[in-house]
Amino acid sequence: MNLSTATCVAALLLPIIVGTAEDTPSFAPEEGSTLTVTFEQKSNGELVENELSFLVNGEESEGLEQEELEISRSFTESISFTDEIIAIDDGTPTHVSRTFDEISMSSTEETINSEGDDFESENEQKSSLEGVTVEFVWDEDDESYSKSSEDEDVEDAMLDRLELTGHLVELLPDDDASEGDEWKVDAAVFGKLVYPGGSLSYYYVDEDGDELGEQDEDEIARKDDWDEQYGENFEGDISLVHNGTREEDGVTLLVIGIEIDVETSVEQEEEISFEIDDEPGDGTITKTYRFAMELEGELLWNPELGHAVSLTFAGDNELEYEEAQDMPGDSVHLEITTVQLFEGTAEYSYTFE
Repeated sequence: MNLSTATCVAALLLPIIVGTAEDTPSFAPEEGSTLTVTFEQKSNGELVENELSFLVNGEESEGLEQEELEISRSFTESISFTDEIIAIDDGTPTHVSRTFDEISMSSTEETINSEGDDFESENEQKSSLEGVTVEFVWDEDDESYSKSSEDEDVEDAMLDRLELTGHLVELLPDDDASEGDEWKVDAAVFGKLVYPGGSLSYYYVDEDGDELGEQDEDEIARKDDWDEQYGENFEGDISLVHNGTREEDGVTLLVIGIEIDVETSVEQEEEISFEIDDEPGDGTITKTYRFAMELEGELLWNPELGHAVSLTFAGDNELEYEEAQDMPGDSVHLEITTVQLFEGTAEYSYTFE
């Protein structure tokens, strides 16, 4: 090949290579820049199945019947934090100062029994981390972030539960991508999408926003165990597709479609004391939560600024709750199992400024 031919070939290939690089979403904010991330989620569900199993010495008994119930639930959460990108190396932030601006969640439940009695409950939760600044510094030796805060009320255990997530880098392709390209990410990524920042040390508050008592160590341990199981037990598919570009307010954005079909589960066991025919005994209650989500949405990415602009996804969700009480007495062994199925919808959103 002569020089002239090689030059022509290179000239033909150059636009393709450059175009592919520009079309690939990558996380590359400038050092010294700030990024405010707001995450919101809303979900609801209604009881569609309610079953009861009552065993006496292993045999089905008719001595206990399940009450007909109507139950509806709703849940909302809002998290906002501002990151100062102090240092970044090849797309990996090596020092980030994160301030938690707002952290709150609320849930409601309405139950109508077979007699038409209506019961409503509402819970509000806040976080001790609201208003706190945490420094994340990358440790090359440990390949993890060290975390610290000048706030004296922030305990080490609270810092240990935090993660430098929320930038949506887990959704990015491993290789260059352009319009029409598809890729998948691990199902466990969903846990990071719905827990931006990690576990945020929530506590219940009253109508005035005051804390309703401190959580004891057992409650904290159960919450940590819940978060760990929920995040680690995800299975299924998260698929993404590059849908080209879109102009918004004079800015060219990359458009990424996302489809999510995942499920996870959490199982927790508690010891209980009981009495059958004046005979005391010890047993267990095992609570199992099985979640399934089918969602779809869109990720918008600003290639010039090197970060996401927004992410929205919504769809159907399902929760199966099983409570199994096991009470082995000296003369009678009781097993009571309740299975409730809730179906509803969920919607999630991220915005970046």
